[in-house]
Amino acid sequence: KMGMGRNILWREIVVKSLVGKLLAVVFIQLLVFDLYAKVEDVRLATDERLKVTHIFTHASIRGFILEFTDHEVVKRFRNQFSTEKGRRYLETTMKRSGPYRQFIEEQLKNERMPRELLFLPVIESGYQMKAVSKAGAVGIWQFMPNSVGGYDIHIDEWMDERQDPWKASVAAIKKLKWNYRYYDDWCLALAAYNCGVGSLNKAIKKAGKKDYWYLADNDYLPKETKFYVPKFLAVSDILTNSEENGIDWGESEGLGETDVLEVRQSIDLSLLAAEIGVHPNVRY
Repeated sequence: KMGMGRNILWREIVVKSLVGKLLAVVFIQLLVFDLYAKVEDVRLATDERLKVTHIFTHASIRGFILEFTDHEVVKRFRNQFSTEKGRRYLETTMKRSGPYRQFIEEQLKNERMPRELLFLPVIESGYQMKAVSKAGAVGIWQFMPNSVGGYDIHIDEWMDERQDPWKASVAAIKKLKWNYRYYDDWCLALAAYNCGVGSLNKAIKKAGKKDYWYLADNDYLPKETKFYVPKFLAVSDILTNSEENGIDWGESEGLGETDVLEVRQSIDLSLLAAEIGVHPNVRY
């Protein structure tokens, strides 16, 4: 009986030991799986960031534009803006961007967006805050009334926030980011910013091909959109190399410290301007 008792006790010890080892193996596997999941999450997040920035870089647009260097339309716009008159126009426009430039660059960086999008208002509005197109687009980013939905831009009989360079910049960058995630292609994203997602999708469906250059070369796009992306590429290439091209941007003024005051009723802006000591024509 003593021998049988020892055998039972020994088997219990062996079983407990095996169970302990099995639990240890399971625990280690769980740790490994958890670590793998975390690594995979980081990888996917990194892939998503790279998806947004792999074409452009914050240092240069060359990685994007070289693919289309020989495209006739890009060459034409580059030659046009490389003339003395063209370079002076770009210089004047970039100096006009001074009050907003730092803010826009910060927003692009925060949204992990290409720095070269800073040059989009150059071809949209010449960085003129009160710019209004024949079609009714307004502000430095040239928003149409029907394209501001969901971007916290308000338009009514009293105000038009498309003329607010800072608020419109936040909206434009979010819109461009959405376009890129939708098309996974910067040329198409920029084209959609110009003609609208609905119009571009119709062109893609009609052509049976999701390629900006095919759509442009075969006249599936509106005329303005056909030249919009090549013009942007050419201008971006020149401005990215401003020092070499003798283009002076001037000083970036920055936003500075601001306060937000809630106004509970309508107020005459000329009276408000007199109270705070600024010219009545100063709006932003």
